[in-house]
Amino acid sequence: MKRGLPMSLSLCIRCGTQRDRPIARCTKCGFAPTTDEDKAKSLLLSLDCEIDGEYRGRTKEELLALSTSFPAGGATFEQRDLDAVLAHARSGSAISSRKLLADLVRWVGLPLLALVLVFLLLHFTE
Repeated sequence: MKRGLPMSLSLCIRCGTQRDRPIARCTKCGFAPTTDEDKAKSLLLSLDCEIDGEYRGRTKEELLALSTSFPAGGATFEQRDLDAVLAHARSGSAISSRKLLADLVRWVGLPLLALVLVFLLLHFTE
């Protein structure tokens, strides 16, 4: 089976090789981002970086151009962009289990309850 274009595009932060996922191990140099900063850099070198509705990654054209002329020593990053990605990741991991449960009830439980009530109402009014 012939594989089509990847759904996403990202570059290895060490060598610039194209890959499908930002956090994946590079097939060329073997680098895999493990630190928070390397993961943030990997997201910034992808199409997948969006924070609170604001796109922070590179465009497809920028990534393709960068992959053909990757700078020795790796790409450069704006510290404010790195800080924004790291802060966003930390804020997501700081969500309490109580908040997650409340959101689950609100977004899944209440609509499910409404569907059950409509079903019962339709079933018993026949």
